[in-house]
Amino acid sequence: TPALATLAPGESASYQLLIHNQSGVVLNGWLGIAGLPGGWVTLSERLLELMPEQEMLVIAGVQVPAGSGAQAGERRWQLTLTPELDARPQPIAELGLRISPVSDFTIQLHPNQLSRRGTIDLHIRNLGNTPASFAISARDSAARLTFTLPANEVAVDGGQTEIVPVHIEAGQPPWLGGTLNFPFTVRVAGPAGKVLSQNGQLDQPPRLPYWIFAILGALLIGLCGLVGLLYNGYSQRQAAAAATTQAIEDEAGLSATLTRAFEQSQPTPAIVPSLTPFPTLTSEPEVILPQVAPSITMFFVEESVAARVGARPPVP
Repeated sequence: TPALATLAPGESASYQLLIHNQSGVVLNGWLGIAGLPGGWVTLSERLLELMPEQEMLVIAGVQVPAGSGAQAGERRWQLTLTPELDARPQPIAELGLRISPVSDFTIQLHPNQLSRRGTIDLHIRNLGNTPASFAISARDSAARLTFTLPANEVAVDGGQTEIVPVHIEAGQPPWLGGTLNFPFTVRVAGPAGKVLSQNGQLDQPPRLPYWIFAILGALLIGLCGLVGLLYNGYSQRQAAAAATTQAIEDEAGLSATLTRAFEQSQPTPAIVPSLTPFPTLTSEPEVILPQVAPSITMFFVEESVAARVGARPPVP
């Protein structure tokens, strides 16, 4: 006795059991427990030997483990006797145990920091020994964030963990400037008025961070340098081409001058008159002319020869 004990997790109680052999035979066997985990109960006696009308006091100590392993509620359990000649346990005492409800819980955020937008996992662990409901809320001091929950309240069995996704998103990011930081708080209200909170932060970088301008400046400087190199090379090539053309022109002019000077320095050649060879007489048929014909013929011949040598012909 007592036949019914009320215990909270972590507490213990002792049952005093007086066993009286009312049969006319000797009771021999082994005492045991049914209805409770074996690790919860300890017996002062394990071997039972009772003569007829004999009694024995047995003390059963019950220890309810701490934590959520022992669910709240009432349980019935028995003290059993297994006779030597029969392997089947037989209940010899009916007892009860009422486990009181306890409530406790913890929460965690994974991760607790986001960039731009994302989803965090809220872990709610029920450390109690009975199902409990938990109310969830989230807010940020700047009122710039939007929180989306699948439900504002969840139920979690004792000893279990529930994971609740919380989607967080900020408004439109600025075009320029530094990264904006938005701290936020997630609150969970459990049984017995207990409230827990976890803090997190969402970072919102600008659309065009400062390092973009540094890269653009470096690219612009590199482009200007490349254009300068190309223009310098082009200018050098143009100057070289102009110098080559001028050198060619100067060389051509000098060559022409030297040619004219050379031609002028040479003596002018004398003009040699060309002589027409006198025709060769061939044998022709003899023509008998009058007496005056020879003198006339000779005149024309001599005149022709004189004209070729530049002398005047004699007067006939």
